[in-house]
Amino acid sequence: MARKVTPIPYLTIQHDCQIDFAQVLENSDPEATATFWSSAYKQGDESIHDDIKIAKSPSNKDSLVLEGSKGIELTYENKVSEAPMAPR
Repeated sequence: MARKVTPIPYLTIQHDCQIDFAQVLENSDPEATATFWSSAYKQGDESIHDDIKIAKSPSNKDSLVLEGSKGIELTYENKVSEAPMAPR
């Protein structure tokens, strides 16, 4: 019996976008914005290349709103992940 293979989409984003996040968050102007690029790929579908606009959240001064114009939807979460440490 043949197994059905489901293509998994993947996303690439500008490697230094965290700099843009910080600049918008630290700017005293509530209308401050910046952009970074992002690309989405899925086998069998057309690739999407988009500039994502970064703006301050109107409801939370410590959060950001990310807005694409070509169908890429992203959510900003300000969390730090720590990799598990191997025992020595």
